Parts: sequence; C-alpha cells; structure tokens
Amino acid sequence: MPLRPKDLIRDVYPMLMAQTNVDVSSVAFEDIYMKMPKASVNRWVKPCTKMKYTRIAAVVGKRMKPQENEAATEPGKLVNPNEPVETDEIVVEYKGAYLLISNRYDAPTEVMGA
Repeated sequence: MPLRPKDLIRDVYPMLMAQTNVDVSSVAFEDIYMKMPKASVNRWVKPCTKMKYTRIAAVVGKRMKPQENEAATEPGKLVNPNEPVETDEIVVEYKGAYLLISNRYDAPTEVMGA
C-alpha cells in the first residue's frame, strides 16, 4: 500500500512524545519496502533499468531536549527567501520529527547513530 513519508511520521508521533528522559526519541519501522532502480538485462541482451521493491530501515526521530551549546555556536547567515535553494536531499518533517531511511534493514537501531 503506498504511503507518504509524512503519514508515517504522523502515525508514530504520539509514541515519540511518550518517550521522556531521553535526548533523542525514535521509533523504528519493520517491513518497509521502497521502489529502487536496479540495473538489469532484457531479453535482447540490452542493459535496462527496472524498478524493484527493496527492503529498507525507516526510523522516525525527534530531538527532545534543546542543545545547551546552541547559543555558543556561530550565528547563522541571512538567507534571501526569494532565491531558489538547490539541495539534493529532501527533508520530510512533521512537528520537529524527521524520517530517516537506510538500506541497513537488518539494523534499524544503528540508523539514529549515523
């Protein structure tokens, strides 16, 4: 069943907020599959790319306590909101919680440490 990443975060958000006395709360998903491109050869022996379902580790994480040294870090630069921002990564966020995806489906607990 197709799901949007924001829906995954919204479903587990109450479980994130129930975790107290931790710096970073997290919830791991099991049996999540994502369509990924895979190089293949067709019947005429020509290379092609097929979309295959690949098992992934999906973890939702949220920083619970603010960092104490946040004021000591260097100040952020001013950003013009009218300028287009070029980024390679798309961030999925819901009320401060982020979705992390890794190809290490066998070790979803290590995703938060990376």
